[in-house]
Amino acid sequence: MEQARFAQTLTQHDFELLAHGKQSGFVAAYKIYADDVYSLCFHLVCDEEIATELLHLVFSHLLKQLCSIKLRQDLGPWLEEITLTACRAYFKLAEYAQQAKLEKQVKRKATGALNPNTVQQSTSVAKPTNSLTDSLTNPVLSSEALSQITPSQRAMVYLHAAQNIKQKAVIKKIVLTADANMPAYASFYRAAIRQCRTWLTRVIK
Repeated sequence: MEQARFAQTLTQHDFELLAHGKQSGFVAAYKIYADDVYSLCFHLVCDEEIATELLHLVFSHLLKQLCSIKLRQDLGPWLEEITLTACRAYFKLAEYAQQAKLEKQVKRKATGALNPNTVQQSTSVAKPTNSLTDSLTNPVLSSEALSQITPSQRAMVYLHAAQNIKQKAVIKKIVLTADANMPAYASFYRAAIRQCRTWLTRVIK
């Protein structure tokens, strides 16, 4: 998996392209930005509540940047629609990530109780999704696709982000919690929501 960049953002120049009618140039920049945010959420999202907070920050950041650029009025709904489309993809990630964890637990129990020769391997219904564009055309994520994200890959992404935002203690805590698959997921993310809010705000500046 390609290491997430996390530093990509939309610059004033990108919005000026849009203001001058060069919509294709802006879309190209937006896709890079959205893929980076998607990658962040792909590794972080474990429930809908934290996904909502992350996406709210992303959209707020877009609106903040738009304040300094005069755009045609008809571009507002278009920007909102592509952002909401991204939101729907993130919520799908949250849903399938939870399902995959439950399936993995059930499969482990079944493997221990049954003869390995009788346990059938589940068929993947979707290829691994590594970009926002792919997720919009094929939003279903199989447990096999999710399982291809190894703990070491997650650690690499978190450490890379930690270098940028200098919150290594927070990142380490999130990684350990996710890997341990603790039952207190919901309470942990509610408690960590402020740190995540600060984190993403700094990452996407």
